[in-house]
Amino acid sequence: MNLQRLMICGFIIAPEAAEILAKLVTNNQSLHYADFDSNKLGSDGIRILCRSIRNCSLEELSLSCNSIGPEAGQYLAHLINNNSSIQKILLDDNEPWFRRYCCTY
Repeated sequence: MNLQRLMICGFIIAPEAAEILAKLVTNNQSLHYADFDSNKLGSDGIRILCRSIRNCSLEELSLSCNSIGPEAGQYLAHLINNNSSIQKILLDDNEPWFRRYCCTY
């Protein structure tokens, strides 16, 4: 499959489903944009996705409205440091502490 854009928004995705999404992202090296907005992935889902995304050519990732907390922030920081193809990550409307943390940089 040669997907370039993947948009899966507005679902409540359990960690098990995040594993399936991670495989989809990992197996599609032509994927450049992934939008997982409003899925309430939480820390477990973000951890799973970040683990798979670190070795792919994804350039833009949208994770707005996903209940991202402190632990997930660490996974995203690791992803940014270890994947040179990531150019943009959208993180609007996550937990209040996360907005404050992101705005300090």
